[in-house]
Amino acid sequence: MEWDTENGKVDGLRMIEILTSAPGIGKQTATAWLAYIITPLRFPTVNSCVAYCGLDPSNKVSAGKVTSGKKRKGQKQVHSLLCQCAHTLINNHTEPFGRWGYQLKCQGSEKKARSALARRLCCALYYMHLRNEPFNYDMYEIAKEPEVIDIPVEVLGKLEPAFKRYIKPMINNGIRTTKEMAHYFYIGELNNIKGFGSKA
Repeated sequence: MEWDTENGKVDGLRMIEILTSAPGIGKQTATAWLAYIITPLRFPTVNSCVAYCGLDPSNKVSAGKVTSGKKRKGQKQVHSLLCQCAHTLINNHTEPFGRWGYQLKCQGSEKKARSALARRLCCALYYMHLRNEPFNYDMYEIAKEPEVIDIPVEVLGKLEPAFKRYIKPMINNGIRTTKEMAHYFYIGELNNIKGFGSKA
């Protein structure tokens, strides 16, 4: 079977190969994507496709504040599979999408992080399918490793006395400078250090 793209028709096996080049996307998810999306050409914008997959927040706003962030109803099968893929990427956090999602999880809700990453995967699949192109991280803006002044972590204890209790656990784990600390934060490992939880 062939699938429509903006560059013409593409063989089914080739399209599966393209879709599974995205991080976390296996053949089951790629097959379900093709079965339900059929062609991205039927959606006027990427946001329309995201909404179809139930990953577009429908925010209720009152007096300038978001009072509800429930998702619109969408295609449940694709929604569920994309969320499962996002969950796996966040748990592994071994590549940029997973690390990005893991940082969101560490900063707040796992459910929100999973939904945000599933939405990003949906956008990636849409453009890959539309353009008939394999996944490429160069096309996406991923959170960059924070730039910090490079000083010994002991100095942080002098600047903020409440931070003194965290210096020893960091040094015991090989973190001796603020740049190393920022790197551990970027890869999502800082709050896994014993005695150095998410609050720190």
